[in-house]
Amino acid sequence: MPVVYFYQGTKQEEVNTHYQITLNMNIKVTNTPVTITLPTSLDLPQGGCTEPFLIKLTNPPFSDIAITYTFDNSVYSEVDLYPNPITSSAQLDFTPTSDNRTFSFCSSSALPLGSVPLTLSISGTNYQSYTFSPSNVVTLNVVNTIPNVAPVLSLHLNNQQKSFLDVNFTNNVNGIIFYEMVLGSGVTTNTLPNMQVLTKAGSWILASPADQYTKLYNTDRDQRIAQFFQTASTTTIRIDNLHP
Repeated sequence: MPVVYFYQGTKQEEVNTHYQITLNMNIKVTNTPVTITLPTSLDLPQGGCTEPFLIKLTNPPFSDIAITYTFDNSVYSEVDLYPNPITSSAQLDFTPTSDNRTFSFCSSSALPLGSVPLTLSISGTNYQSYTFSPSNVVTLNVVNTIPNVAPVLSLHLNNQQKSFLDVNFTNNVNGIIFYEMVLGSGVTTNTLPNMQVLTKAGSWILASPADQYTKLYNTDRDQRIAQFFQTASTTTIRIDNLHP
């Protein structure tokens, strides 16, 4: 049941009444938390990693929240089961300016086949404003090792418009694809290790036409990096909000 607060404002001027204000305003406060959608299960190959899952908050916290995960380490050793060092940290931190993190787990080849329940928890300044859906438990299904195959990646510009690009990514094996798009002179592109560090930290927009440096130097700037998981197939990725 939402709670409604009534806000009343008054105005005071010394001589002339040049301004008008709305004297009454209703502020509706609800107790419906922001939903964080999680997968119910993920496949985890022995000696490999799960498909990365992007956790993006539709309503970022006004201060900070953190997501942590636990499992029964009396049954599963932390040497055999651990967060993906390329994409995930032991704690996923969110702030007003950093609203996405990537969740993935890896295993050693010694981890036995079966199901591993992973429990996620929320903490932070306004953690009660968030809730997991459908639950806070993600099951890791440990499956047989996938053979190693040399990856091959090809790109094709499928559609080009003033404000967006459609690019086809084709690969021959399942895996994570990292890419960077750069507009502007004198911009230093990132190496793959740098892109891995930045995306892990949630820094996906490095420069944009709307930031203060673009206005200061009066030049077009747009630099962004991204990552996504793709099975052996072709996927069309739309890169939008481009500077026309």
